[in-house]
Amino acid sequence: MSSDAHRTVAQVAPGSIAEESGIQPDDVLVSIDGKPVLDRFDYRTRTAVEALTVLVRQADGEELEVEIEKDEDEDLGLAFDDALMDDCGSCRNDCVFCFIRQLPDGMRPTLYFRDDDLRMSFLSGNYVTLTNLDEAGMQRLIALRLSPINVSVHTTDPELRVRMMGNRFAGRIMEQLRRLVDAGIRVNAQIVLCRGWNDGEAFDRTMRDLDTLGAALGSVAAVPVGLTRYRDLKGLPGLLPYDRDSARETIARVDRWRTAFTESRGTATVHAADELYLRAGLPIPGEGYYEDYPQLENGVGLIALFRRELREGLAARRRRRSLPVAPLGAVVHIATGTDAAPFLEEAGRRAGPAYGVEFRVHPVANRFFGETVTVAGLVTGADLVATLRAPLADAGLKEGAGEAPHLLIPACMLKADEEVFLDGVTLQEAEATLGCRIAVAPPTGSGLLEALDALTRDAREGIRHG
Repeated sequence: MSSDAHRTVAQVAPGSIAEESGIQPDDVLVSIDGKPVLDRFDYRTRTAVEALTVLVRQADGEELEVEIEKDEDEDLGLAFDDALMDDCGSCRNDCVFCFIRQLPDGMRPTLYFRDDDLRMSFLSGNYVTLTNLDEAGMQRLIALRLSPINVSVHTTDPELRVRMMGNRFAGRIMEQLRRLVDAGIRVNAQIVLCRGWNDGEAFDRTMRDLDTLGAALGSVAAVPVGLTRYRDLKGLPGLLPYDRDSARETIARVDRWRTAFTESRGTATVHAADELYLRAGLPIPGEGYYEDYPQLENGVGLIALFRRELREGLAARRRRRSLPVAPLGAVVHIATGTDAAPFLEEAGRRAGPAYGVEFRVHPVANRFFGETVTVAGLVTGADLVATLRAPLADAGLKEGAGEAPHLLIPACMLKADEEVFLDGVTLQEAEATLGCRIAVAPPTGSGLLEALDALTRDAREGIRHG
């Protein structure tokens, strides 16, 4: 990608300084105060001043130089095609648990890119290993005072971390974390647990070391490794999935640390991912377990938050009397991963009667990656079609004079900026093959209720105007 592509203006906020200065979409930012802009953070730092000179190259090739005076914290109003404004740093590790290395060949090229860019931790919440962080990068991070930072720690045992991550520089993690903490930067930590590697006593050592960071340690997520059926085909080291007993032992160990941290810190700090409870066959903890939900991106507390949003959303709609009740006999089909299916069935028992709809939840077994992969976000279009083809064909005959059934899927099944599944099947192709109408909703309790609002109103409008 060229520097022009990195710095092309995508949007200019109406009424902003940039609009008043004549800067337009598709202009290219050439320099600020005579110097090229390195990346998003360089841009933020150099525009957080009262006076600056901005040079842009317009779509016709002409250059426009603008002298700007403003309040120090006033934004220029520019958004760029590339949020980072630079190439994203790739991963230099060879982690034994890396999910991307377990992908089959022939998928979209972008799926094989392994990012490990410190800047993405602050822009997108990504977790970084710090193995890409040289001394200049460390000094820049400290100077910028960017906080908190999300770090993939995995283990603090230097030799074990080097072995797990396949990087001879990986053993410096505690030295790096202490430097960040000493500079006033808070840390959120992720531990991808590999059974027999960094759990058990190795996990205890990691927690003892992280405890030395004091109040600067914001949160820790303990997440079980994800394994696909391609590990053996690709000659990757053998890893064991967590079963009932090993998951329960790990949860018990996490709980001991939660108790110790609560007594010493006043906060539990460390949280086990929802998936560990599912593997253990234990009830998902209540809301209090997750404190302020600091690790949702690691699958920690998603189910508890889903339940809360569903409960509160239904109660609010009842108070406002804004529940749109569907016509008699309305059915909503929902597709999800096998992990979430029981909780969506529970949601159906709560929300279905309120909306006057019947929920039919269809758990999609993951044949593409292997049935040990159980999350909705890794369901492919082919597996969705294979699972839903027969039940939706039958539903189309039963649910109303050949009317196309309604199917609801979570947005995490699709690419973030495009209606396409992981295997390249488009949403429109899935709709055509299944003969249904597919609605997409955020994978949250509030997202489910908003989708039901829309579907039931559409059903009523169809009756009214049919």
